[in-house]
Amino acid sequence: MPSIRDNSDQPQEIKSNKNIMKIEVHTLAHQQVELVPYVMRHYAGWADVIAYAGHSTDGTEDLLQKLGARIVFLDTKNEANDKIFMDMKNNCWKGSKADWVIVTDFDELVHHRVSVVEYLKKSKSTLIRPLHYEMYSDFFPTEDKQITDIIKTGARGSCKFNTFRPSEITEMNFGAGCHMATPKGNVIMDDYFQDMTWATPITDDAIMTLHYRNLSKEYVYQRNEYTASRLSEINKKMNWGTFVYCSRQEVSDYYDVIMKSVTKFL
Repeated sequence: MPSIRDNSDQPQEIKSNKNIMKIEVHTLAHQQVELVPYVMRHYAGWADVIAYAGHSTDGTEDLLQKLGARIVFLDTKNEANDKIFMDMKNNCWKGSKADWVIVTDFDELVHHRVSVVEYLKKSKSTLIRPLHYEMYSDFFPTEDKQITDIIKTGARGSCKFNTFRPSEITEMNFGAGCHMATPKGNVIMDDYFQDMTWATPITDDAIMTLHYRNLSKEYVYQRNEYTASRLSEINKKMNWGTFVYCSRQEVSDYYDVIMKSVTKFL
């Protein structure tokens, strides 16, 4: 298990809303200061954000703390190391007293058209695999609004088991990237999630994971270039995340193709 230091004595602690069920978001954050306001705005009022972070030089941790997140230092030796990320996601939520936890990457937002809280209140499941959408845009947002009100187009992606009751699930056994998992414990899943395929239609009551990574060609290329400079040896050996080595032209060509097939669904 990597070195994790919990800065629980920091001056700005999360204020939980006692009028609703307790939901915790356990998320990885690194060098993503421009996304911080959108992520914190998305979860404001209904979830406590615990960010596992470290080594950022752009003020990511400072802004997260200022906006109410709790920072837990994750020592990655300043590498993009999916083994460390996998270990963190498999353990960070254990011992949580929350009703539900969401374990996800920073640019992945769990979303419902009406209310995630109301959806979870009604759910009989203990483990949820939301419909996954890769969100695409020609521009990086700059408005002080919910990002779901700005960027509404996307394409179906590979779903993740990212929302569950920590009192019922004992192990998640995430693989690299967390697209695969072998959960253990009192696993109860709605038929909608058990039978889900790439062709499963979205319903008005569907809960979703929206992946806001593709926020313009230039943004993608710069994120790829930065991550490539930090990619760990184990990532290279296991071929984890090596898509970041795509050239600027390859990113551009892919973007041109995918933007012709994305649909507006929000």
